[in-house]
Amino acid sequence: MQYITVFDYLLLPVYLYIFYIIVKKTSVKYTDPELRKYFFMAFYLHMFGAVAYALMVQYYYGYGDSFVFYYGSDFLSTQIAQDAGNIQYFFKPASEVKLWYDEEVGDLHYSGYFGIASNLFIMKVAAVLSLFSFNKYLVITLFFGAFSFAGLWKLFLVFKDINKDKHLKLLAWGVLYMPSVWFWGS
Repeated sequence: MQYITVFDYLLLPVYLYIFYIIVKKTSVKYTDPELRKYFFMAFYLHMFGAVAYALMVQYYYGYGDSFVFYYGSDFLSTQIAQDAGNIQYFFKPASEVKLWYDEEVGDLHYSGYFGIASNLFIMKVAAVLSLFSFNKYLVITLFFGAFSFAGLWKLFLVFKDINKDKHLKLLAWGVLYMPSVWFWGS
């Protein structure tokens, strides 16, 4: 199934620029040029990793759990758009949402994913993000990449403080620059 469309590619540079502006404004509080360099490099890697992962899953593997989450978020946002009363399912447990999905769609391929709370949480977050991203897979992926970057940057700062600013380059490589972090973690 094709989740990435031409509209994803058209919106991609716009959202990358928006995220860049936000990161640029945030970077002002880091006066140390070395720290700022790590900040920007980590951001660039996370955005690259998010897009590269999405493209790999779409064009190489052809499937992936991120597509399941996107499908679930699309289902939730579509159902709420059709009937605002369906927003109640954002606050119901996974078992009830699964029953609702089974009644509405009945597709056993995806049904089990709705019944797992951790999966449903990601679907709900993506459904909210779809309001700001025109429900485009690549743009939602950028949002998750930005969340990943923000969390890892905070982790880096905690380790930096614990380590009393020693060996920052090594710390940056270990926390921010490892491919498993910026590629698979986005």
